[in-house]
Amino acid sequence: MLFAATSLVLYGQSITDGAIGGTVSDQSKSLVPNAKITARNTETDREDSTTTDDTGGFRIVQLRPGTYTVMVTAQGFSSRKLEGVVVEIGRVTSLEISLAVGGATETVEVRGEAPVVDTSDQNFSGSSILF
Repeated sequence: MLFAATSLVLYGQSITDGAIGGTVSDQSKSLVPNAKITARNTETDREDSTTTDDTGGFRIVQLRPGTYTVMVTAQGFSSRKLEGVVVEIGRVTSLEISLAVGGATETVEVRGEAPVVDTSDQNFSGSSILF
């Protein structure tokens, strides 16, 4: 009996962290897989991150209690930043995050080269000049 009571007290003292979990969806409530979630502790600047699973779910565990800024990014969506997310000891802070569809970003690279001009031949074939 003494052993069981001691075990419960020690177990209660070992929980010193919290977690952030939830889902990421788009504006039509479709779940977003492979979104990157980054949680930054505003007091220590420590960052922890994960990605959403196939069902849009995520969980970042072993977070120290405190206030966090959560950044969510996914290909094809606008980034989302949540500030003031509170993590408490022994609890999972639940977030339901909705992302807006972002505009496609394209990079077009244009390389222009000057045409080769033969300066040794004055042949202007195909053009007619009248004076």
